[in-house]
Amino acid sequence: MAACSQPLTVFAMILVGLNASATVLYVDINSASPTLPYTDWSTAATNIQDAIDAASAGDFVVVTNGTYNTGGRAVYGLATNRVTVDKAVTVQSVNGPATTAIAGFTSTDSFPPFGIRCVYLTNGASLIGFTLTNGCSRNTGDQSQEQSGGGIWCEAGNAVVSNCVLAGNSGARYGGGAYRGTLVDCTLTNNTAGFGGGGCSNTMIHCTLIRNLGSYNNSNSGGGAYCCTLSNCLVVGNQALGGGSFGGGVCASALSGCVISNNFAANGGGAYSSFINGSLISSNRASAGGGGACSGTLT
Repeated sequence: MAACSQPLTVFAMILVGLNASATVLYVDINSASPTLPYTDWSTAATNIQDAIDAASAGDFVVVTNGTYNTGGRAVYGLATNRVTVDKAVTVQSVNGPATTAIAGFTSTDSFPPFGIRCVYLTNGASLIGFTLTNGCSRNTGDQSQEQSGGGIWCEAGNAVVSNCVLAGNSGARYGGGAYRGTLVDCTLTNNTAGFGGGGCSNTMIHCTLIRNLGSYNNSNSGGGAYCCTLSNCLVVGNQALGGGSFGGGVCASALSGCVISNNFAANGGGAYSSFINGSLISSNRASAGGGGACSGTLT
């Protein structure tokens, strides 16, 4: 079986720090004999949720190639998540985001759109090496819990997303790509929300935010990021649209060692109301004022 011949280096990485009581559970969308407790490739689960449900805190869920686009479970209100990581487990792909995806669902029958979010991630959980795409929040209900985080909704900052691509997701209110959580070595691209098209209320480290959009009303903010802390990130080609828009690249955020380039908004094309330290700001545009940065602090 192809899934049984994965590189040993991957499993060496996964098993680093694995305590004696932890279990590794396996997921293969093409598994011929999915059988609890999914502890080898020959009995792997065919969907990620089944393996998470069978896991305990501290366990590892290892996922091989495929697009996982079935199932759904709500945590708050009626907001449905394609995958609900409601335990402090590590969910990791074998071969990275180029070959392993979790796809939500977006309906364009209304504006803003509504649909199924890709992932809910609880405190202490980690998601490593996936593409999260076509996820969407609800467009009604609680603004934070149901209308935010189309790609991923994290319970708090100690929910960690690493080596992931968040592409083509939308949130009616906050964080089209990601809402809360810590993102490391991630790419956020072509995501849309009212506030923080790429992400909102995140800590981002070594991330790339490109072509994200703040949209859906006339006072959108943070095409790339809103209310975030960014370190050594690339913020390029993001937009906040509307005559009252703020911060095409970032808004109300703190940045260190970042590149902020070719972003656009009515006010603060690159950044608005943000603290920026040791960063490069270039070629940003604003239709009203502050092409590079507006109403913030630069050091």
